[in-house]
Amino acid sequence: MRSFSSSLASCSRNRQTGICIKCAYCKKLKMKEVVTIRFLGQCLPRNFGGTACYAYIIRNKEGLLLHESCGLAAEPNSPSSTNSVANYIALVRALEWLIKNRYSNDIIKVYGNSKLVISQINDGEVVINSSDKNKMSKNTLPLYTKVMELKSKFYYISFELNNEENNRHIDDKEIEELSVLAYIEAKTKILEQSRSGGHNNSNDRKRQEVQKQLFATAAELMMAAAAK
Repeated sequence: MRSFSSSLASCSRNRQTGICIKCAYCKKLKMKEVVTIRFLGQCLPRNFGGTACYAYIIRNKEGLLLHESCGLAAEPNSPSSTNSVANYIALVRALEWLIKNRYSNDIIKVYGNSKLVISQINDGEVVINSSDKNKMSKNTLPLYTKVMELKSKFYYISFELNNEENNRHIDDKEIEELSVLAYIEAKTKILEQSRSGGHNNSNDRKRQEVQKQLFATAAELMMAAAAK
């Protein structure tokens, strides 16, 4: 009969991170990981019409980094470029990663600094284009729907507000830096396009086509996520 230690030694772990990827033995033991997500979405340099960027960091109970990512949430300077869209894109990306890597049967704790987004998810009710506290734009609605769909696939998942009084973490600074990095990379790409484009109509059209390829709208991101 195989001992616990020898069975655990054969556990299917990622060679680079040493993280269990939910092998059959771990499933048999019903071992549940406690996983923490910290996410941030912000539109820089201003909310609505700036450059919406997202970032998130995922760690296990011991604090080991499982995954981190950042990027653009919407086409820059567009109506879809808002704080809310960026926050929801961060959540969609993080939850999709957890499901893909077989963490849906574990205990997931999500922390974010958007009171609006956290309350919308926890309340489970939204109002479109209203003065209500949980109002939601048409650009955000498909992302909210996607998050709620992903949420239903987890054994246990909670969403809590990350503020000055509670739930602050050392990762908060890193998430901010990741989001700013995404913003800088986006602005650099736009600047490079402007410098290489010239001023004739043909080059203007080419720049517009390239920018459409680089920066998907929130709706296009949603369709891409749904197709995966």
